[in-house]
Amino acid sequence: MAPENFPAEGVEVLLPYPQGTNRSRTFVITHMITSGERAGQIETLKGTRAKGGILVRFTSMSPVCITYQVHTSTGADRTAAVGVSSPRTAGSSRVALWSAACVCSAALLLSITVKKKKYA
Repeated sequence: MAPENFPAEGVEVLLPYPQGTNRSRTFVITHMITSGERAGQIETLKGTRAKGGILVRFTSMSPVCITYQVHTSTGADRTAAVGVSSPRTAGSSRVALWSAACVCSAALLLSITVKKKKYA
């Protein structure tokens, strides 16, 4: 639908709850704006939990995302640790050694400059 044909007051839509969920969950609805000055921005919409789904008012027709947090009966976090190795970084680059070399170089350069001015 072209933005100019969309009702100015918006459209209220009942989004069904994602499979395996119900109104007891906490949902976050995001909407990507695809036209106008705000194109590319993502807005968070306020939804109302209803019996058949989440009631949301849209002001344009663009992609929508519904997210929710999974709660377990034990209260434990269900996020599984994935065996990912950390990338090798400059942690072993001997920062102290390079810093000392820079300080020594700066001191040597300063002493040469002072001697040149003194004997010039």
